[in-house]
Amino acid sequence: MKTMFIEAKSKAKISIKKHLGKLPDKLALAATAQHMHQIISIKKELEKAGKKISLAQGKHSRRAGQILGCDTPKIKEDAVLFIGTGNFHPAIFGKKDVYALNPENSSLHVFGKKEAQKLEKRKKGGLLKFYSSKNIGILISIKPGQLSTKALSLKKRFRSKNFYCLVFDTLNVNELENFPFIECFVNTACPRITEDTAEKTIINTEDIKKI
Repeated sequence: MKTMFIEAKSKAKISIKKHLGKLPDKLALAATAQHMHQIISIKKELEKAGKKISLAQGKHSRRAGQILGCDTPKIKEDAVLFIGTGNFHPAIFGKKDVYALNPENSSLHVFGKKEAQKLEKRKKGGLLKFYSSKNIGILISIKPGQLSTKALSLKKRFRSKNFYCLVFDTLNVNELENFPFIECFVNTACPRITEDTAEKTIINTEDIKKI
């Protein structure tokens, strides 16, 4: 069966005119798929105001300026203008200052180094929880592009722990409540899941490998 990917385009009209004075002179510009049809006009508006703009792009993105949650674009600039909602995507830029423009209400929020440090602190707390826990749940997604069994190798590294594989298509965090005996979860799917689930201790496989 042939698979077709049809992009949904947001009808929100994006204007950055009132925020131009708040933005630095050099920026990387990024947006999610539903706002990509406006990114060139936004870039021209910024350049007309004297800003130097480059388009951020991850390795899995189809077009310059488009970002995905599983990507970490490499950019030279210290700041990013992100077109989209929430902190899910701004978090991928690490310790850079991300000016997040919400297309729904035209508000501008700075996701800066303090927010990045909070996420890093939470990540370290998750690792400590992993090392002190006996029962570990491994989250495995069967979505195309997310399926990974790399975490299964943890069984060899941590033989004193009990590992339970939980396979799903779309993760519903609330369903993790059905496994109260699991003390910590290891995520093998989209790495941004850990940033949207503060109420549960979920860490990424990559974070364990770094230790």
